[in-house]
Amino acid sequence: MSSQPLQAPSSTTSLPPSDLHPISWEEYFATTPAPESLDAQAARMAAFVAQHRNPSNAASSRRIFIEKGYAVIFLHRVHTLEPYARHFTPRTLLEVVQPNADGSLAVRGHQEHLIRECVTKYHRVVKEQLLLQVPFTTVTDYLFLLREAAKILGPLGPEALLYLAAAVSDFFIPAAQMAQHKIQSGTGALTLTLQQVPKLLKPLVKEWVPQAFVVSFKLETDPDIVADKARAALRNYGHSLVISNLLNTRKYAVTLVTADTAQEIRLSEAEIGANVEIEDAIVAEVKVRHEAFILRGTK
Repeated sequence: MSSQPLQAPSSTTSLPPSDLHPISWEEYFATTPAPESLDAQAARMAAFVAQHRNPSNAASSRRIFIEKGYAVIFLHRVHTLEPYARHFTPRTLLEVVQPNADGSLAVRGHQEHLIRECVTKYHRVVKEQLLLQVPFTTVTDYLFLLREAAKILGPLGPEALLYLAAAVSDFFIPAAQMAQHKIQSGTGALTLTLQQVPKLLKPLVKEWVPQAFVVSFKLETDPDIVADKARAALRNYGHSLVISNLLNTRKYAVTLVTADTAQEIRLSEAEIGANVEIEDAIVAEVKVRHEAFILRGTK
């Protein structure tokens, strides 16, 4: 899933604090119009999962998960980094893909090997139908799509893995409070009052995919509270694993937290210098834990 933060919609008139109350997930879905594309996207996800119901196949998250043997539904923010294309910008491709005299195209330059490798892997994944990319734009899109994806994966039982890496905004503006027209600057200063985004992890774990292996993330800036926050999330929601990290060290150090264990994964100086990505080590460990979870769930 996407790791780019989801921004709250802009512009509304302010409500007095006394008129505000935390929105439960039940109230949110009962009062918020579903995105127009929801049915079509849900149908795509259902068809994709149906193709992989054979017990010899697994189900889960993105490039590294695919390479570890999973089929992946990738919920991602529009314009965020995507598997296989994330190494390249449009400018990069324009510079290394050059026309030949006969009108054909050739890849040249120092990134030729990397581009060929990524393109080859991408087309293999597409041919084998191992990746379904589902884009979203707003918090509302994401919350509705996450609920649909979870319900669709529910019948897979312990074979389903949800890897919730999206950095979702903590606050948003409910649809009913959105301004209908452009806010005029002539009215002077503008005050926005944001609501808390409803927490979906509890219904996801307890109702939508109760048998799945669910992984969430906890990013903090204070090293003194991150472990306690991770364990509090496990107590509150009852899922399988929290991957905790700190903002300034997240690219080379994380801690995998369960109710009674904490395992640090840290890249060495040599690995950092060689541009090794910590996600490879994280996914490898998550796969080991998921396989053990499946064995416990099928005994």
